[in-house]
Amino acid sequence: DFLEHEVPGQTSGKIVVPHLITWEALGVDFLVIDEAHRDKNISGPKARGQIDFLGASDGGMQAIDTWLRCQWLLQTHQGRGVNLLTATPLKNSPMELYNLLSLISLDVWSSRGIGDPDAFIARYIRVDADVNVNARGVPEPRFVVGGFRRLQELRDIVRVYMERKTTEDLIAFYTSIGQLAAYRADFQRYPVILFNFK
Repeated sequence: DFLEHEVPGQTSGKIVVPHLITWEALGVDFLVIDEAHRDKNISGPKARGQIDFLGASDGGMQAIDTWLRCQWLLQTHQGRGVNLLTATPLKNSPMELYNLLSLISLDVWSSRGIGDPDAFIARYIRVDADVNVNARGVPEPRFVVGGFRRLQELRDIVRVYMERKTTEDLIAFYTSIGQLAAYRADFQRYPVILFNFK
């Protein structure tokens, strides 16, 4: 169905405008998000203000919108249908891993008893006491991300969801399909490590 609207300032005729189409009505059953690292700051823990180096603050509307769309797709397609591509999956914060995996799985964390970012921190992040000297030269105690706990468990989770491709992997692939010449200069100029979250 289409709606007819009169155009202000136009002396005759009407324009035809389609009804608003919702995300659900589009019939999306698979979503590939390139540069997925742009949507990695979906949510943050309550502890963020108390622990340094947890990363950026809560995400903006784009990150939240992406998360909502991914959750809808996963819920309506039996936990499948979202694929993330990025060359920089984890840059500043362990929370980026929590958020990226939350985009592609409904239960990656809840199946392990992790219901929110604070529970993720409690299970996997080592928090250390430290001292920071402020601008006035006064030492101030603080807590910082000091490393990971249960690192092997976390690596095992990542291996289920993440596939890493290096420049050499991509050269081999493009060689196998006879397309290396088209991409050789780019690979030499920009070394690649591609993380495919599946």
